[in-house]
Amino acid sequence: MPDAFLSKIPLKSLVGAKALMKLGDLAQCCRRPRAPLRRGQVSMEYMLVVGFMFALLIPLLILYARTQQDTTDSLSQGQVIRAGNTIRDVAERVYFAGAPSQETISILLPDTITDSRIDNTTMIFTLVGAQGDYDVAVSGLAPLNGTLPDSPGRHVLIVRAETAQVRIIPS
Repeated sequence: MPDAFLSKIPLKSLVGAKALMKLGDLAQCCRRPRAPLRRGQVSMEYMLVVGFMFALLIPLLILYARTQQDTTDSLSQGQVIRAGNTIRDVAERVYFAGAPSQETISILLPDTITDSRIDNTTMIFTLVGAQGDYDVAVSGLAPLNGTLPDSPGRHVLIVRAETAQVRIIPS
């Protein structure tokens, strides 16, 4: 704004030291004084920035918690499927080999397991997830009998072929 005002002053009047002083005075008078920032305004701006950061942080934390729970559920389900497949493969191997054959295996069950049961040729494991309890079933060809472990951790099982069935015995 001072430059636009000064451009209207003829150059002849600006010659000499007095003119330069007048020019300085003129620029000084055209300048608007700045209002000093009050402490309350700075605090309010700081609070707005912090509030905005929290507004972004809370949904990210919720998304992280959901993703973590989904990952935990997927890993638990994968562990149970791997354990069930191991039992099924060994059970079919000893079943087709015939009656006195047996094998000892080690399986790992996840922390989220609450129950396990055998229903003819199917093993059913109950897990606790984000949406509640759910079942994971693993089926095979050999008829099964016996008990499956229903506590988390590593378990040793004896898989023994008997007449027309396979018995699973926790060791």
